[in-house]
Amino acid sequence: MLKSEDVELRRAAILACAMKDDKAHIPDLIARLADDEDVVVRASRAALKSLSGGQDFGPQAGSTKLDKSVAVEQWKDWWAKQKK
Repeated sequence: MLKSEDVELRRAAILACAMKDDKAHIPDLIARLADDEDVVVRASRAALKSLSGGQDFGPQAGSTKLDKSVAVEQWKDWWAKQKK
C-alpha cells in the first residue's frame, strides 16, 4: 500500500507502519519523502521521527524536489548508521 496510486492509501499505510513501531519499513518510508503529494511527505516525516526516537532531517511541508532529495539522503545516512 505504500506505493498505491491512491494518495490516502499511501498516507494510511505510512501511518500504520509508524503505529506498528516496525523499523523494517524505514527504507520504504524514506523513499516516500520524495512523493509528489505533500500529505504523503508529511506523514512519512512524522513516521520517521516517531520511529527514530525524534530525529528530524525533514523535509519541511511544501519543500522543493531538491529539498526532498537532500532530506532523503540525510535519512538514508542516518539509517545506514543505525544498522551498524
